[in-house]
Order: sequence, then C-alpha cells, then structure tokens
Amino acid sequence: MNKAYIVGAGMTPLGKHWDKSVKQLSAQAIDLALADAGIDKTQIEAAWFCNTRLGVLQGQHNIRGQVALRAYGFENIPIFNTDNACASSSSGLAQAWAAVLSGLHDVVLVVGAEKMNFRDKEQQMFEAFKGSSDIELFDEQMEKLLAIGADLPLPEKALANAGQRSVFMDIYSAMARYHMKRFGTTEEQIADVAAKNHWHSQWNPLAQYREPMTREQVLADKLISYPMTRAMCAPMSDGAAALVIVSERALKRFDSNRAVGIRAVAVSSGSNRQPDELEKHLTRTAADRAYELAGLGPNCTMPPLSRKSCKASIAVSQPMARAARWSPAVLHALAVACRSTSQADFCPRAIRLVQPVPFRSTRSSRSCAARLASARLRMHASVFAKTAAATTVTKRLPASCPSSKHRRGSHGDQS
Repeated sequence: MNKAYIVGAGMTPLGKHWDKSVKQLSAQAIDLALADAGIDKTQIEAAWFCNTRLGVLQGQHNIRGQVALRAYGFENIPIFNTDNACASSSSGLAQAWAAVLSGLHDVVLVVGAEKMNFRDKEQQMFEAFKGSSDIELFDEQMEKLLAIGADLPLPEKALANAGQRSVFMDIYSAMARYHMKRFGTTEEQIADVAAKNHWHSQWNPLAQYREPMTREQVLADKLISYPMTRAMCAPMSDGAAALVIVSERALKRFDSNRAVGIRAVAVSSGSNRQPDELEKHLTRTAADRAYELAGLGPNCTMPPLSRKSCKASIAVSQPMARAARWSPAVLHALAVACRSTSQADFCPRAIRLVQPVPFRSTRSSRSCAARLASARLRMHASVFAKTAAATTVTKRLPASCPSSKHRRGSHGDQS
C-alpha cells in the first residue's frame, strides 16, 4: 500500500493583519512550505485550498483557491476548495492524503488561509459565524445547545451584559456549564487550562497573543459568557498555513530523515444525539475512526529507548533546525523536552542552540528521548490547528501498541 508523508510546512503569524489579503497570507505560507520541502512550485501536482470567509466577507465564491493560488503562479493543476467550518484545513488534508494514497498524485500542496478582520465590516464579521449552523433551524438549534447548561445555578456576575461576541462563545460556555454540572469541573480548572496555553504562547512567535497569564488573571479578565472570560476564548485571527504532502515513491526526492508519515486521517460529522451520549460526539467518532485506520489506541506510548537511541534522536535536531529554519521557540521546546534528564551530554546539540537552559530534573534519559520524539512529532504534524471535526494520526508506532479493536470504551465518558 502507498504511504504519504509531510515533507514541508509553513505558517504565518496569527493576528489582525488589516493590510494583508488572503492572497498575500497564502503566498507567505506557501513560500515557507516549499522552502522547507526544498522544491519550487513547478513540482506541485495538485492543491487544496481551505477557507471559510472569502465568500461571506469578500464575495469571492466558488473559485477561492483558483484565485488565491493563481496569484502565486499555479497554473493548469487541479485545485480543490474545502469549506468545512473549523475543520476546513483538516478536511483538505484528508482529501490530499487520500489522493496521494490512491496513487493519483505524488506531490501535493494543502493551504489553509483565513482573513476574518476588516475595519469596516465588524457586524458582518460576527454574523458570519452563523453560517456554521443550519440557518433554517438556527433558533431551534441554539435553544437546544444553550439548554444543555441550563441546570447549573449561575452566579450573579453571569447575568451581566458582556457586549458583542461570536454566537459560538455562548455555545461553548453552555458546553462548559454542562461539563461543570456533569463532571464537577470548576471555573478554576478551566482557567488553569487557559493559563497553561497563555504560558506556552510566550515561546511561540506565531501566536497572536504572547503574554503569559496566571489563573487569577484569567479569571479576572472580562466575562464573555459564563464561565468563559476573554482570556479563555479564541480571538478572531488572520493567517495561513501550508503543507507539502508526498507519496512513498516520491520520498526519495526529499530528505526522508525529516519526513513525517501520516498514519491516518479521519473526518466525522454531527448526529442527532442526547447530551449524555458522548460516545456519539463528532470528535469521539472522528478519533475512533482515526485510531481504527491507524491500528492503534489512545493509550499507546512510546517504547523505552536506550542511551544510544536517545543520543541519535537528539543529534538530528541541529541539522533539522538548520534545514527547516526553526524558530527560537521551537528550539526552546526541544530543550524543554530534554530537561527530564540529569545527564546534559545526552542533549548536547539541542542545548547549544538555546543556551542557557538549566537542568533540574533527575528523570532518566529514556524519558528525555521519548518526550523529544513526541515534541518533534507535534511540532511537525500540528501546523493545521483547525481540527474540530477531523483527527490526524501521524508517525508509525511499534506493533506492540494496542489497536483500537482492543480498547473501545477505554476513554470512558470523556469526549
């Protein structure tokens, strides 16, 4: 069976790019992805363009990808458009992956680009979110979604008018209240998740906001829709990302040491279910499908690695960093992955790139190697952040990992 690999990735910083168009943002991401793969645009055989807002906010319907990619110089290749709400880019990746597996194409490009911020279209920016629901049944569906969190007693602050916001903030807050009611989750625990994410953002030069926040700061931020404060919510962002996907037979033309294998991509849609039927949640069904395709389960862990394999894993970090032009933030993550060893000589090349990084832990070198491998996998494979209804599993894992056939129901009631 044919296999597919990610050999190039590029991404713009996220933010309010008032003066940049979708064409410009796409070109920036494509430049980075092609350079990362070591090819030019003439070697791309087909492309997928993933976007949700060009039509509703700029009137560019039907041929969004043909317009955006023609401006870059792509001509006479198949170009496909995917608009699938928050899973648009994941869906484009799924289709590109399938095309490569089928043998139809050997080298393809997936581009996800979005421009959501316009100074003169504030009302339209917020109204556009309604397009991700059934417009004919909007009021009925909103009533049902908001009802799932209705039984939780609300504090007085929850009744305050927070002003204009995306309709999804009300939906997500209702889901959060449901989680609080069913599982006993607290506001503080939700704030801890946001604080963790804000802490990580300071090391990511592509993040829209890069200021660390404490739990107390997250809770004290402006209330948007109880229990969600502004610091817990996703901002409106402009940006783009691109991936170069190749077949196994084309891999010899690239640096195979940097290639990341795609083991499975699965997509799911919603269903008519009761709130407590969490096993039918689209994220759960997508994950189950991906695990089934990949032949592994959620509890699979990396096997223990020897001192030799730990050094080998870390040794590739410096040439990989040079080839991919990794940012200081990514290099810092490599060093953090090595902090769990008490023997600094196990991570020499990664550490030299990001000095000073102290070693304080006394965990084993095996933990270092496993965490580094995991960090490398995440950094390569999670360029596309919009995965609400699609799940991608990358990297071949050992046959000893349990398949999904042996672990159904292992994640209980969590979705």
